Amino acid sequence: MHRSEVGGVWAWGSVHVLEVEREFEEVLRRQLGAFSRAQANAAGMSDRSLAARCRAGRIQRLYRGAYVHFSGPVPWETRLWAAWLAYGPEAALADETALRQYGIYRGESDVIRLEIPHRRRLRAEAGVAITRTRDFAHRVLESREPPMVRLEVAVLTVASRRARPDDAAALVLDACRQRRTTPQRLLAELARMQQLPGHGLLVQIVSDPCGAAVQVATVLRARSWPGLPTACGPECPIGLGNAANLD
Repeated sequence: MHRSEVGGVWAWGSVHVLEVEREFEEVLRRQLGAFSRAQANAAGMSDRSLAARCRAGRIQRLYRGAYVHFSGPVPWETRLWAAWLAYGPEAALADETALRQYGIYRGESDVIRLEIPHRRRLRAEAGVAITRTRDFAHRVLESREPPMVRLEVAVLTVASRRARPDDAAALVLDACRQRRTTPQRLLAELARMQQLPGHGLLVQIVSDPCGAAVQVATVLRARSWPGLPTACGPECPIGLGNAANLD
């Protein structure tokens, strides 16, 4: 069967050409312009053609076996897809990268953080950090595209790495304040993460979030941060309605 490349997408010179084009265009749409070597091969693009297109600047290779179907700057969301395609399907966005996708973390780090099963042996490329975990399957929310670790896992893992206890508490409290999770769900996750660094401190924070809020507010006021709450009452953002005064 004859194979040819047409337009911006390569295609089979057969009655299946339109179907193949539509399928690959859908892949590009869903993955924000990113695609894998395997997906390109399935759409009729040889490795030699991939290399030629890279040299011509028509596509870009971002990571091992992962490309984007355009030239120029690559948006963050497309980079996430490319990184996951390079290390997946047994991979998930993790840590600060996951929190950024959940809308909790506003950091500007360009490093993409991934988790993979502990049995896999992969070397991270520039701009990608990999963590191997033994309970990978239980930590991942596969309904997201690309997959990422569950919110509670990301919050607790990042909080455990904070150098200051009040910074760890601030992250946990912020996730609860935004109604993205609850103290009960965080406690349930902590029960499964017994080896997490700072486990005892995190249990204390999650068990008494309003008490932790008092301590965080005190520290932040000492740093002259504006806009802090003055009381924790029925409208408590943590949801517990503790009447403790934060002044």
